[in-house]
Amino acid sequence: MQAIVLAATMEDVYTIIGIVQARFPDNDPAAAPFLATARTKRNSFVPAQTLPPELLTDIFRRALPEPIFEGFDEAISNPHLLKTLIDFSLVCQQWKAIIDDAASLWAFLSADSASPSTLEHAIEKSQSAPLVITTGKRQLDIGVFLNMVTPHIHRCRVLCCMPNRQWRENGEQQAIEQLLQQPAPILEELRVAGGACLVDSNGRYIRQPIQIWALENFAASLRVLRLVSVDWSWTPVLSNLQDLQLSLVAISITELIDCLATTTQLRSLHLSNLRDQVIAQQPAPSQSVTLPFLHQIYIEDVSTPFISLIISNLVPPSLKRLTLSTDSCNSPPPFTDITPYYHDLVRSIASTKTEPICIYIEEYRQWFAISDVDNDLEVVIRGAGLRTLQARTNFARWLAGIWNPLSSVATVALFLGSRASDSRDLSLDRELILPLMSISNVERLQIQENVEKVQLLYRRLSYPVLSEGGTKCWLFPKLTNLEIFGQAGMELELVRMVEGRYDALRTAAGGAAGNGPEPPAMLEQFKLCRGRNLYYSPTTVDRLRRIVGDGKFVEVHDLEAKR
Repeated sequence: MQAIVLAATMEDVYTIIGIVQARFPDNDPAAAPFLATARTKRNSFVPAQTLPPELLTDIFRRALPEPIFEGFDEAISNPHLLKTLIDFSLVCQQWKAIIDDAASLWAFLSADSASPSTLEHAIEKSQSAPLVITTGKRQLDIGVFLNMVTPHIHRCRVLCCMPNRQWRENGEQQAIEQLLQQPAPILEELRVAGGACLVDSNGRYIRQPIQIWALENFAASLRVLRLVSVDWSWTPVLSNLQDLQLSLVAISITELIDCLATTTQLRSLHLSNLRDQVIAQQPAPSQSVTLPFLHQIYIEDVSTPFISLIISNLVPPSLKRLTLSTDSCNSPPPFTDITPYYHDLVRSIASTKTEPICIYIEEYRQWFAISDVDNDLEVVIRGAGLRTLQARTNFARWLAGIWNPLSSVATVALFLGSRASDSRDLSLDRELILPLMSISNVERLQIQENVEKVQLLYRRLSYPVLSEGGTKCWLFPKLTNLEIFGQAGMELELVRMVEGRYDALRTAAGGAAGNGPEPPAMLEQFKLCRGRNLYYSPTTVDRLRRIVGDGKFVEVHDLEAKR
């Protein structure tokens, strides 16, 4: 014992530990205080323990799990955060002291908490630090959670209320609305999802305004605003807003434009599912809104008139990423007539491409997507859920209007039909063929086996026909690469098409300088893909090979052909 006291006086912790472990039985109560003191002293010599508390706090913050953003509305969740903090604090007394004193590490209050006591612990440790309050994945009862966090809403920096679809049925709507009515003077980010939109007997949305204190009093402090199924009933000045996302929000076109006019710092705009019966209540203002920092526009599941009204009133000189997706297409204006910024973006990306731009035409969907990775540029134009022939025809006309002015800088690869086993057959009606026929810079054409009325297209590939404008023109005059997935009963039509196109080419080659249309290009490759359980007769294959030329004819099985 004298040796232990002497070693303690000299702070020789390793001697103390060695003597105690050698002389005393394991778990001897007499040894416990000596070991505890010695080990605490020994831990203070570890290099990590010599770091300043501020640096250790930053290391802990970086080691914690990152928040998860889930779903379209990107609800914030971090179910393992508090458990990880508690695990860190069990390593040693110094870590526990630093973590307990670092209020910012605990300032994430979520319904992901394993129990009310865990959440209460986080509230206590967060002291007066600015908070993130989120419903997360909802492990806690939402009523219990809201009752615990509401008294602290005044120091909330980020508020995310994304309840599940049943919240109207179990009383959560009222509780969340009461939370939103509380003063939140330092709020910078607000994400709120309401209940399902109600409609009247005529299918029109019933507006149900709710009060949101932050939007009515301190909207200028918001940097992120994301609302889903929340009625728009304010005229906020969002002068510092950088990210705006609205989905299923009852807002007129005038209200939206007026709101955007105040968002001079806006970087990202995301609009979806804003229906005509809500937004078309008033005409859009004629004055354009300049948003100098707006680099991303994402508009989906709206009509083309809405798309046109919005983007024709926005002037985004810094635009880099554009996604436009419509679920109906009613007489859209020409793309080039909207504003030059959008068409210039398409042109700038297309001019970097050495391969044809891919356009996909399926039964209910039409789209193209182009990008310039080096400069972080992207454009996606998509028609989805185009149920009527008129809508499909209008959208095809819109696509032609985008690409025809760019024929000098880009070519197009047109894919008709889909290889997906569950896709519907594409019907090539005459009304749809006409706008497709007007795309003059198609270099590659692929026709899948689930394309109906393909004979109409075959016939128009053989000779000059009347365009929508009433003049004679060749269908796809720049076509050099043709890929056809075989269809039963179409062998003769296919041979006639290829034979007729080549005969017409030879006939027109010498007299194209007159008033007639320019002849089409010669095919550089003709790929015949045998469809599922379909085999062409050797006679058909030989005839096609002789017409095109042996070096340009390729025959592959369906399983080998890839889009």
